[in-house]
Amino acid sequence: MESRRETDREGRLYEDDVERLYFQPKGVEGTFSRAFRILCKHILLFLTINTLAFAIIYAASLMLSTLVYGYPYHSYNGGEGGLYAYDMIFLAAEQLLFYAIQCIADGASIRAVAEIYAGQRKPKMRHCIKEAMRKALYLVGAVVWVGVWCFLFFLVMSLILNGVWMHRQNYGGMVTLVMVAVAVCACVAVLTYLMYPSIMVEGTSPTKSVSRSIRLSEGKRGYIFCVLLTFLLIRVLANTLITTFTREGRNGYHVGGYLFGYYLRFNVGGGRDGIVSIIFGIFCAAFGAILQAVVYFNIRVKTEDYTSAKLVEELGLGEQDRYERMGAEDDKRRNGITIV
Repeated sequence: MESRRETDREGRLYEDDVERLYFQPKGVEGTFSRAFRILCKHILLFLTINTLAFAIIYAASLMLSTLVYGYPYHSYNGGEGGLYAYDMIFLAAEQLLFYAIQCIADGASIRAVAEIYAGQRKPKMRHCIKEAMRKALYLVGAVVWVGVWCFLFFLVMSLILNGVWMHRQNYGGMVTLVMVAVAVCACVAVLTYLMYPSIMVEGTSPTKSVSRSIRLSEGKRGYIFCVLLTFLLIRVLANTLITTFTREGRNGYHVGGYLFGYYLRFNVGGGRDGIVSIIFGIFCAAFGAILQAVVYFNIRVKTEDYTSAKLVEELGLGEQDRYERMGAEDDKRRNGITIV
């Protein structure tokens, strides 16, 4: 009995610490700082999840390539300037495969962050992946739902662009339409940014996760846009450095110019299949999922008075499981905490 009272006291103490650690609103800089500290503290967990996802995607891509082309590696028509029908089918299948597996990895990472917010010292990778697999249809369904609407939009835009170019060769009109398309992409990215976290934490359906994301983003879209833009700029800068100072990605799509004797290769994506680019891509995938979760919780704390008790309830953690996850018995002699 005395032991249970001691555990209860320590459990409540750690719950208060969790509120101080994670349930305090942060700005853009604080959001990145918090996400980076979570990644550093649990780097093995998050990198392992995303490395497994990359390995599965790569192996499945090789198998698919072997099935379609008869050999495990391809260069999309050998760089001859055109794509055949089966190239387009392969590209579509490869992209679908990538998003299907990566969204499960993102879901597992978001679940891990949610458990950290709920008081878990060391989230179990197997449990996080299991939860993501359980909601895989919702995660994939949300991607497909948004993807279908984006496809229809770009189909219409392509037809309009083709008409503007073929009939009038109007460069000004083309630039305007491209700018509109970029603006629409940015809006979609902002409005659907909280889609995965709402599925993993609240258990919403694919369509409801989109509407939930739109509602949560109300009044916070500038904040989300700044987070996304900052993350994009960091990726562009890092990929530029990778493709400039290594031999990776020099056959990829990029624009560049000379600066202080170096030819800078500005690259939004990765550097093809180089080891440095692969490692950086895995790191970005892990950090991106953590960032999504941190932004999601940050907004809910600001707009809904969200607490760890509500999170524990939404995650479906039992009372005894909650104490075990807090790990109070391992931290009775705490000397202080670091606010992140």
